[in-house]
Amino acid sequence: MEIQWKPAAGTTVFDVAFSSATIDLHVLTPCNPIGATGGCGLAIDQTVWSAVTSTLAGEDPADVVVRGAGATPGKIGASAKSSVQLAKDDIKGGLYYFNTLAVGATKPGIYRYDFATAQVGPFYTAGQCAGCHALSKDGTKMLAPICTDARGCGRPMQLAVVDVATKQVVTPPYPVGDSDTQAWSPNNEFYVTTPTCATISPTPPNGCATNANGVMSLIDAATNAKVGNVPAGPGAMYPSFSNDGKKLVYARGGVFRGPLGIQKSSLFLLDFDASQASPAWGVEKALFTAGTADYENNYHPSFSPDDRWVLFTRSNCQQGDDPNAGDINGNVCDSYNDYTARTFVIPAAGGTPVEMKRANGEGRNTVSWPKWAPFKSTYKGGDIFWYTVSSVRDYGFRALHTRSGVNPATGVQQLWLVGFDPKKAESGADASFAPVWLPFQDVTSSNHIGQWTEAIIGPVK
Repeated sequence: MEIQWKPAAGTTVFDVAFSSATIDLHVLTPCNPIGATGGCGLAIDQTVWSAVTSTLAGEDPADVVVRGAGATPGKIGASAKSSVQLAKDDIKGGLYYFNTLAVGATKPGIYRYDFATAQVGPFYTAGQCAGCHALSKDGTKMLAPICTDARGCGRPMQLAVVDVATKQVVTPPYPVGDSDTQAWSPNNEFYVTTPTCATISPTPPNGCATNANGVMSLIDAATNAKVGNVPAGPGAMYPSFSNDGKKLVYARGGVFRGPLGIQKSSLFLLDFDASQASPAWGVEKALFTAGTADYENNYHPSFSPDDRWVLFTRSNCQQGDDPNAGDINGNVCDSYNDYTARTFVIPAAGGTPVEMKRANGEGRNTVSWPKWAPFKSTYKGGDIFWYTVSSVRDYGFRALHTRSGVNPATGVQQLWLVGFDPKKAESGADASFAPVWLPFQDVTSSNHIGQWTEAIIGPVK
């Protein structure tokens, strides 16, 4: 972890101090400049950091203070206190994400990080992968829409079904091969897709003859053949299965802008039964209905590992915003990269959504694509879950948001790890901890849609 600070004028030597009932650690350092930002950084070496983490794991938070001294004898300044706290257990599993500017290569695509080996590397960069990938729970299969030589990156995209161990790819022919967002059933028997087209033009370059307008498809994963349409109402998008495979949650309603854009959307559930020869769906039920004020929009739902909670993204324009005018990303209150996006959680059985305020932070940080890590950890005798979000918030002086007013601004979207306390969620309180920037990222690229899996299959590098 890097500690960053803004030095006072004339200060040349610094004491980075950790203090609590169990630790009293001082690291003396000069200012290690962070580019031309005027900030200093200290990336604590592995031996010292391991001592910090082993001492503080599962304990109360420790204070972190930076003190600075310079040429004037007797003059020492101190920063305000920050704090750091660590869970008892290491995070397990793997994270696949869309990297828009590849690290050490020229192609964007899907990259992955293995928490067991602390290695990061490219996984799938063929076909200019569009990024909206889906991983199977066991990490053996991936779905990703890709561009084609014939069509480029126009709609419909071409679905790639990837065997993770061998990296062998099957591209189902249209209409199954038409997919924007996807979800695997937890046993890998089926997947759900959201196609762009209802019918595809036979004339090259084979674009949409008519639009699907949010009709989801259920696909048999063994044959890549369509089983049938998912019996949801029109305008559905962003499907996600529960971990027991018995429910599908998705966003629907309002204004369908496709292929990744919806407004004024609510969250819905469908029961799913794959125990019989022919899979069966239940009756659509609303998990939460969007409010009518200020263009509220709910999307990107995701089940917690115990299936008790659903994280989701909400965009909510403020009074005076024009929901059709667009911001610097081209959208306002739309599900595609909207700067008002923030993360909320709701009980999977229904209830009142609660904002993850601490994790969202102040201002408009485009906090989107919440995805749960598949395991439960412990903290101070209780349970803790983890999830990631994509966000354009500042990472100290390393990655600066375009609206921060600080130059040089990078405006990149990065992945952040958040702790989630289910006990607080049960009481209706904000269950989030402060977000942590994941340190395997390149701050010159934008990283989106962190998809978790229980294990990385094969070597990362």
